[in-house]
Amino acid sequence: MQIANRSSITKEEELQVRRMLINYFEPSLSGTELENCMIWRLTGGMNNSTYLIHLKGKRYVLRMYNSHQDKDKVKYEHAILNSLTIHKQAFVYPQLVQTLENTTFTHHEGKIGALFHYQEGSNAVRMGPSQYLQLGQKAGQVTLALSRITVPLAPVYPPYYRLDLAYPEISQAKFIRFLQQPDSSFLTLRQETKEIAEVIEELFIKTRGGLEDLPHQLVHGDLNASNILVNEEGDITTILDFEFATWDLRVMELAVPLSDLITGMILNENYTAKAEEKMWNNLNALISGYTSEVTLLPEEKDMIPSLVLLRRVDVVMHFLTRYHKGIDPADIVSDQLQKLISCVRWLALHQARVRQLL
Repeated sequence: MQIANRSSITKEEELQVRRMLINYFEPSLSGTELENCMIWRLTGGMNNSTYLIHLKGKRYVLRMYNSHQDKDKVKYEHAILNSLTIHKQAFVYPQLVQTLENTTFTHHEGKIGALFHYQEGSNAVRMGPSQYLQLGQKAGQVTLALSRITVPLAPVYPPYYRLDLAYPEISQAKFIRFLQQPDSSFLTLRQETKEIAEVIEELFIKTRGGLEDLPHQLVHGDLNASNILVNEEGDITTILDFEFATWDLRVMELAVPLSDLITGMILNENYTAKAEEKMWNNLNALISGYTSEVTLLPEEKDMIPSLVLLRRVDVVMHFLTRYHKGIDPADIVSDQLQKLISCVRWLALHQARVRQLL
């Protein structure tokens, strides 16, 4: 819900946004006020379209869901946000605006939209140890907050380790075959994907059983630098995007940002030995921040390297599914495959040091 990185929108987008806004404001606003409101597309985010709205001296953010048009998924996400209001939280999270019919989302021309109150802040451009320490602390605070709430709906998304339920179109065996012999669109990565196929097959075996005995609870599931807002001083102010929140392993709340931090750094064009040491400082800060709030069991810590890798596999499957549905181009899948390949290679060299930080 950042004001930075905004861009113009097409006439078709603008018309759809305005029609959605009617479901929130029609009786209390004149047609002219609604017609003259200012609308910008906010950049960033790979799953949804997000718009900044200036209307009658106030600012709002409209999210238009692109990944799915499943009302049950939106209801579950919004039930979590509403449940968070029961307790005072140590972090700021998205605040929903009710429609005129007292619902939390609207549906127009095949698209689901939800309106939120604007939150000050911007996405972090560069993060150092102090911010990763904060991110770890906030992730821990989210863990504690979500452990206290009750959601009166069944989870829609399965746990990370149930890839068979999350991506029924791509079985684990089919994904291994894809790595061994990728589609023609990904042949430039063929040698690398063949190289990691055995490692991913071993990961599937390791995560197939036994994880049900580890602590489970509601988790945000996608907590990383792209889903936070910071103020001008660089301090984290808001946790965004509970879209993929579900009942899962508690420790995934730490494994996800660790995975994204590692892959973001090792694929950076400025990646050097000096940059890697900075990354280790960031990793240590992230882990220290989280464990200052949450005490993990030894069994949870032991699984973190595997869960870091599982996060990368999940993201590849997510965008591969979208590619097969014609939602995303092949280059997005290629980018995620490169992250997976790099993560496999990096963990093979540094898994022991990661365990030492834990």
